Amino acid sequence: MATLARLPNEILALILGRFCLHCCEARETRETPDVFVPPSGHDEQGEPTWDWDGHQVLYSACLVSARLRDIAQPILYHEFIPGYGHPCRRLIPFVRTVALRRDLAAAVRRVQVHYDSRAIPPGGLGAVFEEAARARAIELPAFLAPFRHRWARAWPKYAYTPAGDELITMLLACLPNLARLIVAAASLFGDIPASALQAAGVERLPLQTCDASGYFAPSRVADILNMARRTLTTLNLDGCDAVTVCTLARAVIPGLPRLRNLCITKTPLTGSNLALLLSCCAGLESFILEARKSSCPLGSAQPSAILPPGAVEHLLGHRETLKTLRLDCHVPYSAGRMPSEDEVLVFRTDLMPQLRRFPVLQDLFLNLAIVYGGEDEDEEGSSSSTSSSSIPLDQCLPQSIVSLSLADNVTAPRRLARLAEDLSRLQLAAASGEFPHLRKIRLDAEEFVDDDNLAALFAGAGVDFAYAAMPLSNGLSRGQLRLPPRSWGFASS
Repeated sequence: MATLARLPNEILALILGRFCLHCCEARETRETPDVFVPPSGHDEQGEPTWDWDGHQVLYSACLVSARLRDIAQPILYHEFIPGYGHPCRRLIPFVRTVALRRDLAAAVRRVQVHYDSRAIPPGGLGAVFEEAARARAIELPAFLAPFRHRWARAWPKYAYTPAGDELITMLLACLPNLARLIVAAASLFGDIPASALQAAGVERLPLQTCDASGYFAPSRVADILNMARRTLTTLNLDGCDAVTVCTLARAVIPGLPRLRNLCITKTPLTGSNLALLLSCCAGLESFILEARKSSCPLGSAQPSAILPPGAVEHLLGHRETLKTLRLDCHVPYSAGRMPSEDEVLVFRTDLMPQLRRFPVLQDLFLNLAIVYGGEDEDEEGSSSSTSSSSIPLDQCLPQSIVSLSLADNVTAPRRLARLAEDLSRLQLAAASGEFPHLRKIRLDAEEFVDDDNLAALFAGAGVDFAYAAMPLSNGLSRGQLRLPPRSWGFASS
């Protein structure tokens, strides 16, 4: 402690910031999952999560001395990501703390809301709301009125009792500098009404990033997005229903003028769904569309997720600004299991040449199923294809391309031959200066194109060519909600 005492506060803050995920991401010093969602059956005796060690260090520093407490405590409150024990039981004391301590509330930058009815204490939440409303000079009846009216319409025979939605809304009203909000559908019973936040004196939310995961999640954050219209730059939608996505898009019209990054994963969309969503923003810089085959919640007969026809065509309105594009039609299989014949997805490829119309596109991720369509080869050696593109890959890419990733399990000899030919053409084009900015190419697996000289040839053109397994882009699985990595242009706040 004698050594630490000689260090200035700024140096101590930098040291302690190494134990804060938010601070580390701001300096891009470590890669970790963004959020933890406890798997079913996770109880209060469960294992600590990935960020618990860092939080424990910061908490311990607060107990060492008043000076270290004053430095460590604001860092500890940079984020509220409940991820150990029973996480929803942490929400109530956290709301009480940020309501009473405006200095700590101002330090909060990122919050994941996780709530269920088991968190309600025996006496209910009345005391929590009264304490928070008194500390923040909020007229409690006016704040609760929108929720009370919603309850009366749905359950007129039952007495109204404030619960999770009200608690989360009170939390949002207390955080003046919140930059990122992560919401799972199970955390909200209904939407968060703007009228309740306005009754608490909040006219705008300072959000820069919003993550909505779950079947009904998009429709439940519509008012939140409208109140963050002037600051929101990133929207991540995971495992959502197409109908609620359309509801969200219509609710935020005339749009989100500052939205630059849009990620959609495990969400079945039609071309018209996608067009409506893209109409809500102007000037997209990053777009991820991961179309996975997945089970439909609530017994829905909704079809499995596929890549919407015309996905590239719908993006043409953003061609002057789009720098990152990921069209990923991976299907999640268990380890070591390959897709069966009826699981192979077939895509239209006649829009591939449209990519050349994106003059500032730098990072591109595609599945070979998108590049070559459903082309295959039968036992007699004759090929069959649905809308297979005959245009070489190098003639589809814009000159601005910097990084190209190609992913798929290619086994058909005809496809392998076309892929080898396209890569050779691309190497010659790069060597001749047709793609002056191209620096990196990644191919899914080495056995696809077995050519030892390919990497050396690309290196001669100044391109780093390598074989690497392409993981699924981040999504809700095994208890962790992993969001798009910074390498695809989605900065965490």
